[in-house]
Amino acid sequence: ATVTGSMHERRGEFGQDAFAVGLSDRLLVAILCDGAGSARYGLEGAQLCSHVVAEGLMEELLVFGSRHEEVNEQTLVGYIDSRVEKARRLARERGNLREYAATLVGAVVGEGWGYFFHIGDGVGVAIPKDGDVLGWNSTIITKPENGEYINETYFFTDAEWQSHLRCTKFGGDNAGIIVLMSDGVMPFAMTAGNEHPDERFLGPVCRYLGEDKSGQGGMALQGTLGCEAACKVSDDDKTLIYIKKNTKK
Repeated sequence: ATVTGSMHERRGEFGQDAFAVGLSDRLLVAILCDGAGSARYGLEGAQLCSHVVAEGLMEELLVFGSRHEEVNEQTLVGYIDSRVEKARRLARERGNLREYAATLVGAVVGEGWGYFFHIGDGVGVAIPKDGDVLGWNSTIITKPENGEYINETYFFTDAEWQSHLRCTKFGGDNAGIIVLMSDGVMPFAMTAGNEHPDERFLGPVCRYLGEDKSGQGGMALQGTLGCEAACKVSDDDKTLIYIKKNTKK
């Protein structure tokens, strides 16, 4: 679910978040990009980066996975590098590369393995699940990377983007739930310093979405992200991707 922040609504602007998800019977790729507020075409950059990287990783990893191997970080980084460079090239063909600046946080999950990959801010959380019990104390988190100033971060359009690409491994079998969120969600979905997911928010969200059989979970989540209380905490765009592993055999 994604909602436009009240800051953009007041200005009559579109939100700057975009996401892409690819799914096969043995592979999941999910990517969330947040266009820079200072970039003229931040939304277009976020859309371009998320879709180009998601589609490219699905293609590469489905071929790799056909050999029944577990991907390692070096191989994954190589695939990400080539696809981000493609997104950069396409953005450059449209105009000034810096005008398409966007952050990137993604997850790729195969059979028994998983990785977060990250440029800039936003957060990814992998939560172990045993039946109905969520392992909040055993979560794997990829945290935001900010610069010297609080509102400074890094983008796929930066010349030195590769030095800010971070990968975090987690066991695909131990990640019952994966959550990706843009920085507009972080203030109420994470504890101070983004050390842990805030159970007061994510607990009810995960329980509701995990039990939802109506098919309306996305709309309900959108309503939660756009409610008055959430907007008081953060006036930025808010996007949250919730992924639950299907345990049925």
